[in-house]
Amino acid sequence: MNKVFISGRLVRDPESKITSSGKTLCTFSIANDLHYRDNKKTGFYNIKVWGNMANIITEYYTKGQEIFITGRLDHNKWKDQEGKNRNDVSIILENFDFGSKPRYVNSDISINNGETIPKPFMQENFPE
Repeated sequence: MNKVFISGRLVRDPESKITSSGKTLCTFSIANDLHYRDNKKTGFYNIKVWGNMANIITEYYTKGQEIFITGRLDHNKWKDQEGKNRNDVSIILENFDFGSKPRYVNSDISINNGETIPKPFMQENFPE
């Protein structure tokens, strides 16, 4: 079994590109805080998402926004230009839910075609 459930806030705006095969790939990173006793540890995780969900993430998410992710781990190995072995572990997003909006956003969000996303769509009623 390979299943990941994680939530966090985007540490940068999502980046999207079209691959040579014509598929959309969106990449972004999230920060996830783990609290135990009086300590806090923050982990940073790279996320990849393909297809229509990649378009949605790119259009509606910005740095600081909370996201709830269901996905799977993806491990890649390769040799760099100097012949050194490299590894990368990322999360392939399979499903997601909107979390609370960033604290600094206090109005409707404008999207590319001039429409706006009303606050209820952003589910601001989720507990923080």
